[in-house]
Amino acid sequence: MKRYKTEDQSSKRLDRISEAYQKGISQILHDQIRDPRLEGVFVTNVVITPDLRLAKVYFDMRGGALRADEAIRGFEKSKGFLKRELANVVRIKYMPDLKFYYDESLDVQRKIDELFEKIESEEESTDEESQEN
Repeated sequence: MKRYKTEDQSSKRLDRISEAYQKGISQILHDQIRDPRLEGVFVTNVVITPDLRLAKVYFDMRGGALRADEAIRGFEKSKGFLKRELANVVRIKYMPDLKFYYDESLDVQRKIDELFEKIESEEESTDEESQEN
């Protein structure tokens, strides 16, 4: 009798593969790639499509969005090397294509944090003024 994977099992497998890719790419970036465009880059997430044909690699870096295009060019140049090295680390039937994206969510989070700090400091100055009067 043939057993079919449930969606939950497939989802867990994709999560494990994504995590392995994130760790593998991070390790390769840290230990083996010397492209100056990828200096200070770290992988924030990897999302693999259910058919395992595409891995979307999200990254952040020192210098933020200003250097993102430069980093994507560095990733594209290193893509073949990354795929070969990943094949040694993550053993799956197909090696997915790698597509690289700057992770803007961290920039948004930083802006939100700055707004909260600004509001907090304004509230503190308003409280001090009302206590003086």
